[in-house]
Amino acid sequence: MKKFQFLIALMIFLSSSALIAQPLENAEAFIVDYFEGKITETHSKLDSAARTQITVEQLTMIRGQIDAQLGKLKSINEPAYQSYGGNDVFVFPVAFEKGELDITVAVSKSSEISTFYMAPRANTLPYQVPEYADTTKFSEVDITFTQDRFVLPGTISIPDSKNEEVPVVILVHGSGAHDRDESIGPNKTFRDLAWGLSSKGVAVLRYEKRTHTYGNEIGEYIDNLDLSFEVIDDAVAAAQYLYDNADKYNIDKNRIFVLGHSLGGGLLPRIDARQPKLKGLISFAGMGRRVEDVLVDQYGYLFALDGEFTEEEQKMLDELKSKLKTALSPDLKASTSRDSLPLSLPANYWLDFRTMDGAKEAKTITKPILVLHGERDYQVTQVDFDIWKEALKNNKQAKFISYPGLNHLFLFGEQKSNPQEYYIRGNVNPKVIEDIINWIQTVK
Repeated sequence: MKKFQFLIALMIFLSSSALIAQPLENAEAFIVDYFEGKITETHSKLDSAARTQITVEQLTMIRGQIDAQLGKLKSINEPAYQSYGGNDVFVFPVAFEKGELDITVAVSKSSEISTFYMAPRANTLPYQVPEYADTTKFSEVDITFTQDRFVLPGTISIPDSKNEEVPVVILVHGSGAHDRDESIGPNKTFRDLAWGLSSKGVAVLRYEKRTHTYGNEIGEYIDNLDLSFEVIDDAVAAAQYLYDNADKYNIDKNRIFVLGHSLGGGLLPRIDARQPKLKGLISFAGMGRRVEDVLVDQYGYLFALDGEFTEEEQKMLDELKSKLKTALSPDLKASTSRDSLPLSLPANYWLDFRTMDGAKEAKTITKPILVLHGERDYQVTQVDFDIWKEALKNNKQAKFISYPGLNHLFLFGEQKSNPQEYYIRGNVNPKVIEDIINWIQTVK
């Protein structure tokens, strides 16, 4: 789940310029004060809209997570600058003892902080085309499809098949506001998959996630957010688009597959239940367990990476468990405050999310399904993989493959997996591409 690939990810894009000396000074002072522990003071510098979205307690927790993962602040370097929406926006490369962040601070005309955003340091390396991708063997077409009022852009990779109809795979994201490539640093997991499969005769549709394309409108729908809105509706609509336009793209409408990554994999049973036109399913590190177990395990794993488990980390883990208790309570109502719930997600989301049990729901699936797992994956673990195998034991068309050395993005490594390695350039392992192609060829 991308929400936890880096625990300190935080975005507050809200309301809101030009000699920038004073705004620059204000922005840098804001960062310094924050990491010196002046949380109440920094919170007071946020504009009114931002203060409604983030509490002092949440700012305190995030700072604790940064301390645990990256250590103490070392330096704030020269920022990039742009003027946007009447705000002076600065992106500071910030160095810590054990890593770097890009910290975005926007200063309004009234000298308040309207945006405060922290993310892993952007990797400037260009995308690395995988060796298994042969771009002479396929073409790409940009398309749009519509679900409700949302128009989503996407790309279909179409093999040069000499007019022979080809199978197609729809790529469904994990949690987080992903682009069509599911980009993380220099890595583009979905582009790897699309180009690798299309080089071998399988068409692929990848699309911008709704929460990525319409992120600036999140305030309009945040309280009504649920799994259907975030993931399922658009996956179902994508399959319908391909079915309706199969002739246009030389696609075999009877061989439409869905590959779901992480959360998307865990939602395959619900996508399948809503879209009967699917020929088969691929769980790509799909969540098999309930969300509360996954979150607690991820917190514990990340806190233990440095060999220590501090009192502050224990406090954060206890707070997570307390908020999960609220989220799982039969007394949870749509009106319950987001501040009392994990990840500050709205109660309506948790009312849906807490019912998700991917592998258990998959017991009713009788069609072909391929379950793939990386053995270094700390987000969706061996426990999840084993649960998938147990749940699908009566499905004669289920196949399971586990890969030594691969992480949640199916990148190879030898050390214990950690969030930072997702920002080291690599490609989806070629054996994974080969196995998906071979499996699709067996499904007629």
